Amino acid sequence: MTKPREKTREEVTIKIEDGKKKIRQLENREKVLRQKLSQEERRTRSHRLIVRGAAFESIVPEAKTMTDEEATALLRLALTSEPAREFLRKRAEAGNAQLAREIDAALPIELSREEQIRLVREY
Repeated sequence: MTKPREKTREEVTIKIEDGKKKIRQLENREKVLRQKLSQEERRTRSHRLIVRGAAFESIVPEAKTMTDEEATALLRLALTSEPAREFLRKRAEAGNAQLAREIDAALPIELSREEQIRLVREY
């Protein structure tokens, strides 16, 4: 019976390099797919924001002339009313929504630290 020929050092080195090349190709493919996913998520978010912004303007025609701060204040006021809270509570209990566990907020740097805290607490 003949012994199987052992691979030479060069053949093993070539196999290792081929393996490394495939890994780089797969990593690049993963990067491309992640970029496509990110683009799709941005496109979906942009569409959602446009649709919801249009709905807001159709319900509140004055919104077209409001500043961003005024529109935000109006939404906060409307969404902190008891009927709005009850609607959101029922929606969350029905399993159709998620409650926020955290909120990212951009606060004006012109406000002092105490004013920023007060603003967040009021929200």
